[in-house]
Amino acid sequence: MRLSPRLQAVTTRVQGEVAADVGTDHGHLAAYLLDTGRCSRVIAIENAPGPAERAQRHLARRGGDRAELRRGHGLDPLAPGEADVAIIAGLGGDTMVAILAGARDKASRFILQPMTRAARLRAWLVNERFLVVDEDLIDEGRRLYDLLVAVPGGPGDGVACSPPVEPFQLTPDGRLSRDLVLEIGPLLLAGGHRLLPRRLRELAGRRQRVAAMAALSSDEQGRGAALTAAGEIRILEALYRRLTGDEGWRNRCSPGSAR
Repeated sequence: MRLSPRLQAVTTRVQGEVAADVGTDHGHLAAYLLDTGRCSRVIAIENAPGPAERAQRHLARRGGDRAELRRGHGLDPLAPGEADVAIIAGLGGDTMVAILAGARDKASRFILQPMTRAARLRAWLVNERFLVVDEDLIDEGRRLYDLLVAVPGGPGDGVACSPPVEPFQLTPDGRLSRDLVLEIGPLLLAGGHRLLPRRLRELAGRRQRVAAMAALSSDEQGRGAALTAAGEIRILEALYRRLTGDEGWRNRCSPGSAR
């Protein structure tokens, strides 16, 4: 069985004997974990009747008594501490936040692959005192996907992200804000991920589109949005050049070139 690059990347982060696959759909990821020996038992969770029935048949053939399908929403069907790792992949960041809220005791490790709103998910994890221990960017051609691994922190823990998510100085007149750090990915930034230059260009391209639209506005709010976007583009450009030494930013960062 072949998985997409983003799901393949998810499997490499699985640790422990028991994995829970939330929103398992047809059960392909759950079956792959058993086939490759990544874990010895899988609890596949699916709420939709059709996919749940197909996953049940698929896992019965591939996993036998090592795989169990449970119907329900998010992590609700899982008892506290029942899984070593919980996988939530292919959902939006807001949906993941709703699933994780009140469920931090369901597993000791969470592998999260949001399709949208990754910055919102990062912010929630930090605010809720999860420790983000790994981040990755997965290239699937026209799109980059975020992958995060988080573990619940205790009430006395003094660190909510490793490294801590804080603004830092790029240039004498440019400061990378906390919001931008969360949008980029703090561990991606700290580790100089190989795809980080592309992410910076894409983020700048989005802001160029915002600035272009805001420039058409005649009110103060529109002008303010254009100025904010222009300032963030300059900061992203400074970071890009610091990472790459490349002066070709302008040609690579037009609104039409962002992928």
